[in-house]
Amino acid sequence: MEGVMPKIIEWENTELSIAPRNVAILVRGKAEKIKSGIEQRDAAVSSGAKGTITMIYKDKRLIVPGINIDLERKYPETFERIMHLMEPRDGDVIISSGADTL
Repeated sequence: MEGVMPKIIEWENTELSIAPRNVAILVRGKAEKIKSGIEQRDAAVSSGAKGTITMIYKDKRLIVPGINIDLERKYPETFERIMHLMEPRDGDVIISSGADTL
């Protein structure tokens, strides 16, 4: 599991925070499996999360699929924090979920 999901972090409030407690998971090389991110959100919500943001790192850009927000342009500080903490590679996915408690 560590090879496919090498990083799981808890992080504090950012512009992308969904709830008081947030966790992000790095998934290596699975960007092609992501459609709109709705599937990941639904799975997280059914497990107790308030919501989820799925991000894809491709061509040196971190985007939210479906709405194609370029996080580096829209949220530069959060982008830098994500890049530093998660160290994504091309084709990776970052899934950030939030809830009232972990």
